[in-house]
Amino acid sequence: MSAPDPVDIAAANLGLVRGQHTDPELLERVLRDDLLLGDFEPFTERVAPLLASPQPLDPMLERIQDAIRHRQPAVLAFLEAHASDLSVPDEAAQVVTRMVHHTYLLEELAQAIVASPSFLEALHAHVHALREIFGLREGRYKFIWVEEFEDDPEPRTLLFDLEADPEEKHNLAGEMPELAAEFHARVTSLRRGYEAVALTTGTAEPDAEARALLEKLGYVEEEEAEDSGDAEEPPPEH
Repeated sequence: MSAPDPVDIAAANLGLVRGQHTDPELLERVLRDDLLLGDFEPFTERVAPLLASPQPLDPMLERIQDAIRHRQPAVLAFLEAHASDLSVPDEAAQVVTRMVHHTYLLEELAQAIVASPSFLEALHAHVHALREIFGLREGRYKFIWVEEFEDDPEPRTLLFDLEADPEEKHNLAGEMPELAAEFHARVTSLRRGYEAVALTTGTAEPDAEARALLEKLGYVEEEEAEDSGDAEEPPPEH
């Protein structure tokens, strides 16, 4: 009798059982909100049939499991030791489901890139244009700061209540200016922290707040305390 397959055990414990299908609405939200490709026509046209109805997940899951068995020895060794210990709390089940939908779309994206150099060029241009868009989500609210939008140099502030307005059609920034200002301040602080990572290449110098955050996260080493005294070293004795 053959030993149980650790890959199958891990998949079952993570809730990745056979016979599952995609959720078209979730797939569309991941495409739009997480991957920021909802307005990238070369890809939306490609995946339009996949968004029209639930799609079987078995083919993708089988490819992933086969890759683990034959091309990922480190992952396989980990699962052989810990597959039975893996579990997903009820509150995390939605996270796993969303990650599966991420993987489903990213697999399609990879296939499109391999099939067409022009697709890759268009994708690069699309992502490059998103560099000046910053956002933050907390609870029911989603904040977006658009520094430049196409040919419009005026910055735009967007604030949405995702519970009352899941399709993000009603911008609340004008109605809730204090909350919008609070979100903007936090996004600005986070941007300073991200930009300060360039410190490792000598291209940026973070402020004290950003550096303290980076030190806490381990991205930069703590600075040695400087001696505040003004005394000079005594001259050598002759």
